[in-house]
Amino acid sequence: MIEMSTYNHHRPHISNFQVPSFQVEVNPGAPELLAQLFWTGASLLESDYPGEYTMALRLLSKVFDHLDLTLNDTYVCLEKLLNTMEWGTFPGVQSLLLKGLTLEATSEPSRELLSRWVRGF
Repeated sequence: MIEMSTYNHHRPHISNFQVPSFQVEVNPGAPELLAQLFWTGASLLESDYPGEYTMALRLLSKVFDHLDLTLNDTYVCLEKLLNTMEWGTFPGVQSLLLKGLTLEATSEPSRELLSRWVRGF
């Protein structure tokens, strides 16, 4: 049995949080997988925790490296998945990326990803 006096109710401080490093390797012919990763990253951008937001930015950056917007299949997969998601208050990817500019810890990577978004990756 845990005594309440020894139980820690506090979350770890964000300065102690380490964002894990990861590699994304995908088959160029897998637009469905890239679309799923894209929307996973986009949904994580709604987080109010800088560590989670930073991981979302890193995931989206990796996805942008592989997502080919010149292919019609890419748009079809992205739109199809968005329509199946129950994301009633979806503010748009650009708005979610702009949110990152409000914190010093996420402003630079948000600006870089927003720049890539505007240029079409």
